[in-house]
Amino acid sequence: MSSPNTFCVSINKNVAQLIFSLFFLCGSYPLKASLKQFSDSLEAEMGKQFRLDIVAVSPKGNYAAVAKRHNLNSDTVMIVKASTPGKVIKEIIGLRSGTFFPSENSVVAFGNGKAEYIDLKTTIIKKFENVKSVTEISEKKIFIILNTSKKLSAYNQNGNFLYDILGVEKLSVTGEKGYFCIVKKKNNQYEVVDVSSTKPVTVYRTQNLIKRIEVSFSKTWLSVIEEVIEREDTKESLVLINRLSDVLYRPQIEEITKDQMIGLSEMAGGEGLLISLNRKIQKDKKVEIWYGNDGNLIDTELGFSPQSQYMVFDPSHNQIKKMHSDRFDTFYPTGNKRYLLARKRGKGNNYTHGFTTLELYLHDLHTGEYKFLDSIFSAKVFIPSKGNSLLYKNNSGKWHLINISNGQKREFTQDFVQPIFSRISDVIYFEGKTGFFVYDIKKNELRSHSDLEGKDVRITERRYLNIGSSFMSLFILEAERKKILLKVTDPKTIETSYKWFYEGKLTNFISPTSDYIDELQCSSETGNGWFLRENYNRPMSAWVKSSGKSSPSEIIPPNKMDNSAASLKQEILEYKNSEGRVLKSILYYPENFNPKEKYPMIVRIYEEQNYLRNRYQTSSYELPLEVDIRAMLKKGYFVYLPDIIIGKKGSGLSALECVCILL
Repeated sequence: MSSPNTFCVSINKNVAQLIFSLFFLCGSYPLKASLKQFSDSLEAEMGKQFRLDIVAVSPKGNYAAVAKRHNLNSDTVMIVKASTPGKVIKEIIGLRSGTFFPSENSVVAFGNGKAEYIDLKTTIIKKFENVKSVTEISEKKIFIILNTSKKLSAYNQNGNFLYDILGVEKLSVTGEKGYFCIVKKKNNQYEVVDVSSTKPVTVYRTQNLIKRIEVSFSKTWLSVIEEVIEREDTKESLVLINRLSDVLYRPQIEEITKDQMIGLSEMAGGEGLLISLNRKIQKDKKVEIWYGNDGNLIDTELGFSPQSQYMVFDPSHNQIKKMHSDRFDTFYPTGNKRYLLARKRGKGNNYTHGFTTLELYLHDLHTGEYKFLDSIFSAKVFIPSKGNSLLYKNNSGKWHLINISNGQKREFTQDFVQPIFSRISDVIYFEGKTGFFVYDIKKNELRSHSDLEGKDVRITERRYLNIGSSFMSLFILEAERKKILLKVTDPKTIETSYKWFYEGKLTNFISPTSDYIDELQCSSETGNGWFLRENYNRPMSAWVKSSGKSSPSEIIPPNKMDNSAASLKQEILEYKNSEGRVLKSILYYPENFNPKEKYPMIVRIYEEQNYLRNRYQTSSYELPLEVDIRAMLKKGYFVYLPDIIIGKKGSGLSALECVCILL
């Protein structure tokens, strides 16, 4: 089901909100007065309620920056310390664009054209005006500020000035923790400058206009896209700089035209590059008949058809190989620079189904051979940044692992959620709704952990990149570090815990709790972790779990102004649909409920919802659940959130059955 409905009726969100306001709230008062009264009442409640958001944690985890998110404004950030529970060290107001800790005892906040550097020990504040952007380069312990006059200023972790650069035109598209570049204009020349250190380093100069600069996923390559003029036409040109060797390459792309844009994808962790020349072929959006089995139907809606040409750049020989195929028009990289994935765009797309299936081929760049791999379910493929593995679900819904180098295939019978590779691609971690599995690629061994059997297990930190396009997602998902933090949820009780997984062993970090735990951020230096806790009848609070302590400490207590939250009543109901599947639902009781009276009820229809049982709800003009639960409870309504499972009867009848079976 794509969007939630209320009262078993599909209705536009904005129209629904207006109808709810008119029908439930107006009563016998004139419309204008009633809406004004409702608005004043709602904003009075919104002023008492807020959510929390952990926006930054200091390098050693002794401090955290926690934002206070009122539904009327989000201007306040609180700096708190692990050793002083219940006390706000510093309150920052009006700088809501970003916050970070350049050192353990300093914090930078920025927004609304301003920035502040705050020394948390001396409380000295340095203020900056006319600020356009602020960027942290954490690995080098510096930060840079770009002002509205195109001047970039660099500072160290102590807030001391390092250098200025004038005439800054662009920042690198991909900002990395340890690498950042800018483009500056000096006289009639453009320069690409590495500003990732205490001294700026010019890495490239040109008289051509620089349109884009980008750092690759592996941080191996810096790509510079220039605009060149040939025969009175302007077109893009590519310059590649290998950051590891400082070698500059100019791949000769002779056939590029002025309406094409250059795209880049890494192969084998940067050992090669797949270059694409992309254009949009305009198309008339006006058609009389749309056929659901037209694989490229979306082109009509978009008004254009994407078209790409591909070539492979081999830096070891400084050579480009053009891709020519009458059968395939779309190519993707793999973790092995010898192989590409190939498909025919639009083939397999069918809008009469709720999913997409496509035929995927493997192309050997050495032999020129195309080999059919499989029909891919839901058009999702997973690869490591470097390695021979390729993972996907086929049409039977089973996970398949292929070694693209030798063709070996393994089918998994377990219902994994998604795979995540280790940083060196020797292990695959499988998240799952029924456990946690680790697959050793070299040994071809799959291990599960009995302590996590039947639990919903997710990895909290991962590196992510989606290289896909045109109805196929090609994901690179990698664990951030060797020691992995797992979020473990018991589906029966919705209790959540966190565990460390390292060298095949599990250790507890946060014990199971019925509260909802969110935004856990751990220091890579000490392992101290900050997180938020909430429940349906208790506002959010901020906690810290120090690595040397057995239990966490509450640093920011729940909001005392929301004095009605504690009296909220909720009931979890269990039932079976006609196919025998056990489902659950949440029933919220109206405020001041009297069992002798009758009350109206709002029903929200949208997939499985029982996971929301421990979420703190706030009133708002924006309704992520399509209904303001707190406002409706206050007005005397039941709110019912049943699990909806689409069965053999189809979406409509299945939903109706799930809603009405307990009513």
